[in-house]
Amino acid sequence: MQDKEDEELVVYLYQRLKGRRYLIVMDDMWDTEIWDAVRRSFPDDGNGSRVLLTTRISDVAEYANSCSSYHMHFLNEEDSWSLLCRKVFGEGACPLELEKSEKRLYENVEGFPLSIVVMGCEGFLKSNTSKMMEDVAEGYLKDLVERSLFEKENLLHVFKYYDAVNQDTSTCRRLSIHPDDRRPQEIYNSIHSIPQVRSLLCLGEHFMYPWFVYSGFWLLRVLDLSALLFHELPLQVTELVNLRYLGSAVVVNFRHPYQSCRIETLVYLKMYWDQSPLLPREIWVMPKLRHLCVLPSCFLDLAPLLPNNSFRLENLQTLSEVRNCRCSSDIIERIPNLRRLKILFDESLFESCSSYQLENLATLHKLETLTLRIEFPIPIPHVVYPGKLAFPLQLRKLTLRGLNLPWCNMTIIGTLPNLEVLKLLGNAFRGPEWRSIEGEFCQLKLLVLECLDIVQWRADDTHFPRLQKLTIRSCDQLEEIPSCIGDISTLQLIELVDCHPSAMTSAQQIQEDQQSLGNNDLEVRMIQTEISLKF
Repeated sequence: MQDKEDEELVVYLYQRLKGRRYLIVMDDMWDTEIWDAVRRSFPDDGNGSRVLLTTRISDVAEYANSCSSYHMHFLNEEDSWSLLCRKVFGEGACPLELEKSEKRLYENVEGFPLSIVVMGCEGFLKSNTSKMMEDVAEGYLKDLVERSLFEKENLLHVFKYYDAVNQDTSTCRRLSIHPDDRRPQEIYNSIHSIPQVRSLLCLGEHFMYPWFVYSGFWLLRVLDLSALLFHELPLQVTELVNLRYLGSAVVVNFRHPYQSCRIETLVYLKMYWDQSPLLPREIWVMPKLRHLCVLPSCFLDLAPLLPNNSFRLENLQTLSEVRNCRCSSDIIERIPNLRRLKILFDESLFESCSSYQLENLATLHKLETLTLRIEFPIPIPHVVYPGKLAFPLQLRKLTLRGLNLPWCNMTIIGTLPNLEVLKLLGNAFRGPEWRSIEGEFCQLKLLVLECLDIVQWRADDTHFPRLQKLTIRSCDQLEEIPSCIGDISTLQLIELVDCHPSAMTSAQQIQEDQQSLGNNDLEVRMIQTEISLKF
């Protein structure tokens, strides 16, 4: 048997089981491809034969049989304790001096059998130095959820002000508070006695009484105060030595460099800017900063970036959203590892388009997501665009608005080898005709066209070979969608919103043509004003 090829084994097993009543148990299946490979070995003769499959990955269970899957319940307290003792001490009993610590361990895993086993063997995941920390963390989290080792619902304790007396928050490490202007004292009395909190989020509408939030939480690593109303961030916040994530609605003034050097994520939301929204220059001396997010947009203070200094944000991955940022080579060199960038340009573009040096964006070799938008106070009667354009080859998602580019410049975008998402919004391109070219957009999966003056679109199925979704909104002059778009084998959805009637007719015709060829998977959605049509 060991000398046989896989296909020979499939045939052999099928022949041995054919006509017989059997029960096959397959334990701990990890991959749908494995199921596809072995299921052909099991003949279905309608004689009551069964295949029992166990897996920790929910997608595998749904794939194998979405109608007959059974989700196991968590272990109760007694069973959890028994399993942990067996894994750690074997046949022996837990020593009395360790019993208290052991019980704290099994209480924390909340009845997950494999988590208990892993703790008793002391297994730990190792970091992957070839990937960014965020990618590794996201992969681990997804893996834990799929294997039923982690419940997303239990990640955050939501504090309910109306039931403050009955809530047990003594063991909370992650706490979310929603505002209630009438009962600030009740909220304070309920949370001030849980100093072990590591994450504290104040969400919802604005609080009127922010004084209770930061009191006594000296172990905080994540603090979001963007829903709080105050003119200046309390000094106690800047003295939280473990803080790594800070969300605020006011600019944070760190009194000493050591206070800012620990921050990894800084989020400014719902900001009330004056006429010159400007981030503090201390941003450039935050060496661990990984994510800087601002809404609405602001200016970066570039005064510290003199030629003779060495300020660099080596760890910065997200910069969103900055206004009128001049992408000079000197600035780009100081943010070399940026992965996500949003820039807003305003009417000052009329002065000098080339001064923004957008061609230097191509030197951000790790950039994956880019948004460029231009806002003008009045409609532009002619094409004005921001000088030269160039993009990094690793770019995966691109959103453009208001650049008024001629369609001949689309080749700059179409030749990007890794582009998967392209959104052209609000006069990103100007002109009546777009002729797409073969060999471009090889990896594009999502294409969005919105508020463009395009009239004719010339394309065929070889131009977008991997397209999955096409969305067209408010392109009221577009006469039709190229019929050959329906021949793209990966296309799943065509969505039209407030488009010309002839364009909607062409979309419906594409679907009918595909159905006549046996392709019933293509969905067409059409929305006109408040009337939604789905075919």
